[in-house]
Amino acid sequence: MDISFKVTLKNRYGLHVRPATTIAATASQFKSAITVANSRGERADARYPMELLVLAAMRGEELTVIVGDGDDAEAAASALRELFDSAFGGIE
Repeated sequence: MDISFKVTLKNRYGLHVRPATTIAATASQFKSAITVANSRGERADARYPMELLVLAAMRGEELTVIVGDGDDAEAAASALRELFDSAFGGIE
């Protein structure tokens, strides 16, 4: 069963190159498929920064993170939730 949760972008400039790269680096550590969807229903594979950038998500936008069923799905969901909650470790 997939794990799905909503996050709100907290950093000042939204989903730009540095946070997209940070998300991709984190997602690449896990085997489970990870997708990020914006409020318009557009989806991106979280392992690819360019796909994440196409979402054009701005500060305050709610995104949905979907982690596919896999052995490390819980760990992946936890790592990504923490990443978003920390505003990508303070990246503006």
